[in-house]
Amino acid sequence: MGAEKTHDPEASHEFVEGEPTVLGGRVLNIAIVIAVIAWIVAVIQLFRLPAAGTEVTQMETALWTALGIAAGIGTFLLGVWKVHRV
Repeated sequence: MGAEKTHDPEASHEFVEGEPTVLGGRVLNIAIVIAVIAWIVAVIQLFRLPAAGTEVTQMETALWTALGIAAGIGTFLLGVWKVHRV
């Protein structure tokens, strides 16, 4: 009949089985920021490619496109992971 203890992972640094860690949340936030920045850079570069004219190679276009797609998918997956953390 005693009061149940609630655990606040932000208040202490002890590890509790089954709960996400504060460090893990920080790493996840940093990864999301890096993925968003990579996506923004790739999109900006893709918009700038036609202005470069004939100097642009197909390989350069393919690399920026691949980076944009990978960063977009990575951002989505990291966002889903963040939302579904316990």
